[in-house]
Amino acid sequence: MEPDYYQTLGVPREASASEIKDAYRVLVRRHHPDANPDAREMSEEAMKRVLRAYATLGDSHKRTRYDNDLKLRAFERSHDTEFKVIHHSPTYGAAPNAPTSLMGRVRVALGESSEGFAAKLGLSEADLHAFETRDAMPLASVQMRTFANFVERAAQKLDLAHRGGEAGDLRSAFERKKANRNFMR
Repeated sequence: MEPDYYQTLGVPREASASEIKDAYRVLVRRHHPDANPDAREMSEEAMKRVLRAYATLGDSHKRTRYDNDLKLRAFERSHDTEFKVIHHSPTYGAAPNAPTSLMGRVRVALGESSEGFAAKLGLSEADLHAFETRDAMPLASVQMRTFANFVERAAQKLDLAHRGGEAGDLRSAFERKKANRNFMR
């Protein structure tokens, strides 16, 4: 489980960039190993946590992705089903704080983190986030084939969980996007 970076820095989720920077500076002074020679190892560990938190929350793009992942994890915890996929057909309705893109829905169905899913597709996390935000699919044929395999694996998991309607929804959404992509060429 990833640590809560807001808690690490001691700021609320709605903190401004300057509040985050101020909290970071205070914590760096407090936990710097040179300021704590008697507890150097503990200070180094605390500094690492603070640096990781600020590296994410101090960058607006990384913070947006992190906030979206927090919302996704909260959504997943609020639903006690084994495989978590959000439905977008009128039959199912979309749940709040859920991914709305096909790529996001597939990632959630497979239980993948943004980082892991991006790596498997050969994308950077920023590119994956852009695809999910725009509800787009990869353009490269290798990435497209890999994504097609992920769609099918996610649908098979849903079928095994007796959620055939959801599986069909993923498959048909993928086919519509693929057909639209081919039409636009």
